[in-house]
Amino acid sequence: MLNGPAILSINLNHDGAGVILSGGRLAAYVNTERFSRIKKQPGIRDGDLDSLLRQAGLGIEDIHLIILENYGCNYPDIEQKYKTDFKDTFVKFTLHPDGTSARIRGVDIPCIVNYDHFLCHSAAAYYFSPYESAMCFAYDPMGSGCFIGNENKLYPCAFPVSLAGLLYDRVSSEFLPFGGLFGAGKTMGLAPYGEHADAAVSDTLRQFADKGISRPAMEQSLEFIDLHAKNADALVEGKYNARYAYLAQELLELSLSRILKEMDAFMQDLQRVHGVGVEPNLCLGGGAALNSVANQKCFESSPFNSLYLHPACGDDGTAIGAALYHWHHVMDNPKIPRTNREAMYSVKTYGEATVRDALEKHRHRLTVSADAGYIASTARLLADGKIIGWFHGASEIGPRALGNRSILCNPALPHMKDTLNSRVKFREGFRPFAPSVMREHAADWFDIDDSPFMLRVAKLKRGGVPAITHCDGTARVQTVRREDNPPYYDLIQSFHRLTGVPMLLNTSFNIKGEPIVETPLDAVASFLDSDIDALVFPGLMVTKNGR
Repeated sequence: MLNGPAILSINLNHDGAGVILSGGRLAAYVNTERFSRIKKQPGIRDGDLDSLLRQAGLGIEDIHLIILENYGCNYPDIEQKYKTDFKDTFVKFTLHPDGTSARIRGVDIPCIVNYDHFLCHSAAAYYFSPYESAMCFAYDPMGSGCFIGNENKLYPCAFPVSLAGLLYDRVSSEFLPFGGLFGAGKTMGLAPYGEHADAAVSDTLRQFADKGISRPAMEQSLEFIDLHAKNADALVEGKYNARYAYLAQELLELSLSRILKEMDAFMQDLQRVHGVGVEPNLCLGGGAALNSVANQKCFESSPFNSLYLHPACGDDGTAIGAALYHWHHVMDNPKIPRTNREAMYSVKTYGEATVRDALEKHRHRLTVSADAGYIASTARLLADGKIIGWFHGASEIGPRALGNRSILCNPALPHMKDTLNSRVKFREGFRPFAPSVMREHAADWFDIDDSPFMLRVAKLKRGGVPAITHCDGTARVQTVRREDNPPYYDLIQSFHRLTGVPMLLNTSFNIKGEPIVETPLDAVASFLDSDIDALVFPGLMVTKNGR
């Protein structure tokens, strides 16, 4: 049912996404790649718009406003990889010459084009955060932006642009074989293998960070990184020079730490000169905020007391942020409480009939068993060392699997990391895996107790879970509360009762080069194409014939 003016917001850049906001709530959400099966595909297509309207229970004539975010934006990595910009696949619309309206499916609808990019990133984080006021910072390869959140408003701050995100992407592309848009996460995972102990190198990187990473400074920084990495004895798997990754990570962290200190100084001046107080809360956004190592390390060394990140830090989140900014700041609707669950999971779910149809298509290769106690059965399989594909409810918002489209296994088994990388995910062996831990047990195992969206990396306090422990003794933690995801929490709790370990290894349900699975048919296909032992749907256990 419509709960107020309906806003259709579309991200036309990479990580294409669409949102319908109704009454300030997400009534519909689509991340294009999940349905097209083309990773990071820009824009949305006609079928995606159909899905949005069905989810919201609306027709196109019910839409009061369209926001086109990143209109006209091209990202070179997309065209280089796919040899197309995908614009011929976009939902068809005609923009009025003055940009105030768009005609779509024969209906003229008021339109807004391109709110500030970093404003949209910051809005997604701030309006989902529990804060009444906060400092907001967003950064990615396009640059950066800083804003003050106060009640339902977001105000820009005049901070110098930082190109730290672009520098990081360039290291991933120019010195490592990963690519920027597609490989920044690999660079983050590789970085600890290239650690150095040269204080002079760190001092020089700090000087670059203190100056601010402008374009001239970026070129100098890249030259410096190349000079000190190219002959380093830091090869991983015989071909990845981890020193490049470590130096890029170090410079990113130094840059973010400098910016957070400047933001704190700005807050103090604001209070002293104008008597305007901003609570010491921090919201981070933008694609570079997917760097969970920098998020936690820089926050810990900052003067801020609390940190919030929206799970869709990348450009898929700009569709959400643009709609929220318009609803709250422009239309002056009050900021409202939003739950973790609203931030984590989309709207579209798949019923039992859709699951049965997907299984029927591959019936000659599968054994399907009804199991009312499937959560307990799954926990026993995990305790016995089996690898499980877990499909439940609506898919996650953002790039992290948060317990609805997950591959799960026992984190206490030493061989599991190599098995997953080589036989299930088909990816580089150095890449780590993350734990999903019961929130009430998180502080016993990690030096963090709240990380619901898997966007913060923490040190382990104890051993015994080698499959989720990175080479530097850290893990990218997801803390799980029952109110956020009851079936997933119950599964971890059942595993805890069997093993004494209150966590599972959780990685996204996909194989190398593919988006996370969206539909039951996607899940069955990935299950059959990898060495997953069992696939679990609500009430159903699926295994492969002959195993």
